Amino acid sequence: LAEADVFPHLFNKGLKHVMTAHVSYTQIHKDVATFSQFWLQDILREKMGFNGEIWSDDLCMKGCGMPVPDAVQAAAHAGCNILLVC
Repeated sequence: LAEADVFPHLFNKGLKHVMTAHVSYTQIHKDVATFSQFWLQDILREKMGFNGEIWSDDLCMKGCGMPVPDAVQAAAHAGCNILLVC
């Protein structure tokens, strides 16, 4: 994803927090990014080298597609450090 090439540069400059989104790129991976170990661990942490805090998008949003308690567990399991329930 060429548009994501800027992120490792920002991480090296000290960016400490990122927020997920309830989006999916099904041609790459089926899971919604907020609930995806692929996006949060494999891509964000390992490939891009991000070591800061990962904030979930609002877990009350209809776009997450599941009840709030399930969304909280799924986001934490995927690697979100801060869980937003707004």
